Amino acid sequence: MKGILIAVIAMNFMFFSCEKQSDVLKIKGKVIHSSCATKVVQILDPNYYNLGQATWQQSANMPVYNNVFEIANRCSFDTMGVKDGDEFYFIITSNGENGCAICALWDNPPSVKQKIEVVK
Repeated sequence: MKGILIAVIAMNFMFFSCEKQSDVLKIKGKVIHSSCATKVVQILDPNYYNLGQATWQQSANMPVYNNVFEIANRCSFDTMGVKDGDEFYFIITSNGENGCAICALWDNPPSVKQKIEVVK
């Protein structure tokens, strides 16, 4: 009986500490550019601006965006249901592919790349 009680307490501790940690790490972003080769996210949370490139412009006649990065795990991100213009919450992760089949177009992506995972 004592062993079961200890196990239940330990599981509750792990559950609540994980939940609290993921709340702290949530970052708000917005998909601002997509092509067959690149997907760019603008960071909307000032506490995390340091995770992106300070300014970026896709080409000379396009708008200038602040605090952006290219998604490094593009193929796994594309399965997460976020579309161009959507605002969403994410965490930085080490999960996801390091490379997948995308087109060979070079469209001036941001120099900063991040692997991310969408969270609710």
